[in-house]
Amino acid sequence: KTRLDMYQSVADSFGQSSDLKLSWPLALPGTLHAFITSNLSVEPLPKTAKEAAPERRICDLFVSAISEALQDLTLVSSGIANFCVPLSLNDSRMFLLALLRMPKKEQTKVISKLVDSIHKGVFERS
Repeated sequence: KTRLDMYQSVADSFGQSSDLKLSWPLALPGTLHAFITSNLSVEPLPKTAKEAAPERRICDLFVSAISEALQDLTLVSSGIANFCVPLSLNDSRMFLLALLRMPKKEQTKVISKLVDSIHKGVFERS
C-alpha cells in the first residue's frame, strides 16, 4: 500500500467507529497519531504536489473535519460529553507537519481553505 492508502484507511476506519462522525478525527488515538507522525517524519520531503498527495490528504481531511465540526457543534459537544478531546494539540501539530512538508503553492491552497472554513463556520452561523 502507498502512504496515501494508509492514511485513507485510518480515516475510513476511524470514521466508522467514532462517536464523532467527522471525515477525519480531530483527536486521534495515540497509536495512530504515533504511526502517522513517525511516517511523515521519516519520509523524504516531497518536491511536487503529486509526491505530497498523502500530506495533502491529511490536510484536506483535517480541514473538512474542522468545517464539519463548526457547521454542527453537536458533533463536538457529544465528543466532550464522552470525554473525547474535540481538537488535540498533538493532532494540530500533525496537521502542521503535513502542511509544512507540502510545496508552498499547496500550502497556500490548504491555508486558504482552512481560513474560509473557519470564517464560514464562525461568522455565517451567527
